[in-house]
Amino acid sequence: MESHNIEKTPHPPFSPEIAPSDFYLFGYLKQTMAGQQYENPDQLYLAVDEILSEIPKDTLIGVFQTWERRSMEVIRSNGEYIR
Repeated sequence: MESHNIEKTPHPPFSPEIAPSDFYLFGYLKQTMAGQQYENPDQLYLAVDEILSEIPKDTLIGVFQTWERRSMEVIRSNGEYIR
């Protein structure tokens, strides 16, 4: 993040609804990988890597925009839980 001049911001405790991994990524991986079996951790790693690399750029832009909107909602609510 530092090499790209991205400032880290504190994450409010108890606010998983603003973490892209919680509101998008984990569900997407779970849905995409449903019913699949892997013989070893390396196969699992390669499958996850392939799935992540195939997420369209437009989708990631939308996720980032959703993250911005949700973050603003948390700011407006003084860090209270939002839905």
